[in-house]
Order: sequence, then structure tokens, then C-alpha cells
Amino acid sequence: MGWVSFTELASMDCRGIMFDVTDGVSSPSLVCLPPQKFFEYEHDSRDHTLGRIGDKMVKLDGSLISTFLHKSQIRLKSKASLDSQQVRLAESCLYQNSQLRREIQ
Repeated sequence: MGWVSFTELASMDCRGIMFDVTDGVSSPSLVCLPPQKFFEYEHDSRDHTLGRIGDKMVKLDGSLISTFLHKSQIRLKSKASLDSQQVRLAESCLYQNSQLRREIQ
């Protein structure tokens, strides 16, 4: 799948989505739905027609990591991995900060 495929609206909704299939693929449950991919104003050939109603968001770095619950415990993941270097680093920060852990639990 190339870059063009990932710019389709349906594809942008699927980035990083994760299902729990421990009860079988016939009854999956959604456990992580990261925000939809979005682009900076006037990126590439995006339609930003004057007067068109839309959402305004601040784009911040950090959307690489998403949260999900596993056996009642908060866990972290990237868009493609449960065990990347970035996930391990973020989880170590989370587990070392008990106040943060309580806040998001």
C-alpha cells in the first residue's frame, strides 16, 4: 500500500486502530482508536476553500503513542508496534510516575 492509499479518507481513519481478537476474529472488540490523520494547512493539494466550515486543531508532536487497556491496565502502543523503542521509553516514563499513572487509570 503506497502513500496515495493512505491519503484516502477511509485509510486515514484506520491508522493505528487496534482490536482485541482473543475471543476470535468473529467477535473483535475495539481497544484503540487514535485520532484521524490530519495535515497542516495547505499541505500538498488539500482543499482549504475560503469559508468552508471545518475543525481547527493545534498539531503537536507526540501522536506516535496511543493508549489502550489490557487486562484493566493502561498500556501504550505506536501506530505499528506494541514493543517499539518509543513505546518502551514512554512506558518507562509512565511506570516511573505514579501520579500520572493514577491520573490516566
